[in-house]
Amino acid sequence: MQILNIHIDPRFLWMCNNIIPVKRIMEIFLSRSRDFVNRLPQKSESAERITELMLKMENEFRDGKDSYETMVKLYLFEILTCFVRQFDTKRSKSEVILLTYEKFLYINRSVEYIEQNYAKDLTLEELSATAGFSQTYFGALFKQMTGMSPWEYINIKRISRARELLKTTNKTVDSIAAESGYNNITLFNRIFKKITGLTPSQVRGDLQL
Repeated sequence: MQILNIHIDPRFLWMCNNIIPVKRIMEIFLSRSRDFVNRLPQKSESAERITELMLKMENEFRDGKDSYETMVKLYLFEILTCFVRQFDTKRSKSEVILLTYEKFLYINRSVEYIEQNYAKDLTLEELSATAGFSQTYFGALFKQMTGMSPWEYINIKRISRARELLKTTNKTVDSIAAESGYNNITLFNRIFKKITGLTPSQVRGDLQL
């Protein structure tokens, strides 16, 4: 069975607010009932079209022809349209936290703060303060916007940095772990494997083959 996993950063959608109906598209990510299933039937028309569009996006990235960025965005917009047509987004307002553009701006402050400070020892109190919300509300709103908890987001940023260092430097795994925000090498190895499916040694070993 082939699984195509698509992760879309909502911040990209908000930045395209003058091009596409952002609020309508965001509903499929943010206004979900408890029985929502974020999968498309493999044999459905939408799944086949999305797979085709993803392959076209990959080709555009690989070929790098003039204005390829524009073509990639156009394909992405069509993918989002497929999502809107596929999923029913009529929800009871009591079931969801509505993400307005203003709330997005506050949460985006926290996202930017994480991107600048992910290697530091961050706390939920510190992160929620950047958005001006309580810790509980901040955690729920952050997950609504990004699809993950603040800690999951931080770990992805840290591991992405660690993987880059493994590929581009000769630093030891211990020093890379510390530079990426992990003082515990065992924890670093476990999270690295969970996110990438590989160990740090395997990533570095692949480059030496």
